Amino acid sequence: MTEHVVKTGHSSAPPEVVWSVLGGYFQLHTWASAINHCSAMTAAPAGPDARRRVVVGSNVLLEEIVEWTPNEVMAYEIIGLPRALRSVQNRWVLAAHGAGTSIELTASIEPGPRPLMKLATKAAARLIGRTNSSLVNDLVARSEKESS
Repeated sequence: MTEHVVKTGHSSAPPEVVWSVLGGYFQLHTWASAINHCSAMTAAPAGPDARRRVVVGSNVLLEEIVEWTPNEVMAYEIIGLPRALRSVQNRWVLAAHGAGTSIELTASIEPGPRPLMKLATKAAARLIGRTNSSLVNDLVARSEKESS
């Protein structure tokens, strides 16, 4: 059964400003404190099928965009996690809320078929949840800074 972890936030900046930060797909490391390094793995600009290499602590991951609607939605598959996790996807949703923007980041974590893999998924969900909470908070802070 897929595990979902949802983190939310609110920025006083409008969606276009929040997107200008989030949509800078290859610049994640410039605003996200949990990210040590980020670089493009494709020559294409940010958008569908774009890939980036992300370093989080000692972990090196690949992320590939699977959904891209400017100012609204960005989703990407996270590749390079332990095999106990069949698939992991982060999906950002931005929505106008008054003069600002509501931000939702949902991690969907699908376990492998074995019972121990399902336990590993629960542990991974807690870790990914902490990282995603940091990402949401950092996006709020950077977008509000960009807006002022």
